[in-house]
Amino acid sequence: MKKDKNKNGSRNRLVGLLLLLIVFISVGFAYLSGSLDIVGTAKIKSNSWDVYFSSAGTATSGSVTPVNPATISNGNDKLITFTLNLDKPGEFYEFSPVIKNGGTINAKLKSFSITGAEGYEDILNYKVTYSDGTALAVGNTLQADSTKTLKVRVELKKDISADDLLTEDANLNLAFQVQYEQAN
Repeated sequence: MKKDKNKNGSRNRLVGLLLLLIVFISVGFAYLSGSLDIVGTAKIKSNSWDVYFSSAGTATSGSVTPVNPATISNGNDKLITFTLNLDKPGEFYEFSPVIKNGGTINAKLKSFSITGAEGYEDILNYKVTYSDGTALAVGNTLQADSTKTLKVRVELKKDISADDLLTEDANLNLAFQVQYEQAN
């Protein structure tokens, strides 16, 4: 029986010690929490998103006079439309639009495309670069409050045969579009 009393007594002392420790930690935490003062100021800056074509540019070179030159689409400043009639292999139209990030957030190119030439992929090439000749690529960044000049070229392939040419005149109503997203 003595052994059981010693076990119970040791157990009671251990429980009492743990309760005392919990009370001590709680009081200490309450004291420290109650006397902790943090003083500071923060300023939140407003941000804006504004990526658009500021200019459709002019034809920089080309052997074709467009039916309708490149212009920023009415109501959509992320779309440039133009109409071409390409007759001979190697003929091309090239223009230099300017894309502007007028916002405060860096932008990353999500996608770009030329539409309206569906069905003519076998006879047309198109190429989009920056004005220095560097290829435009998804993931390229456009810093806040900056501009970049692009070069868009649409060409009737040089290596096509007479059988590949269209038998009737066809105006190509084309559109060049870019989509950006937040970079950070």
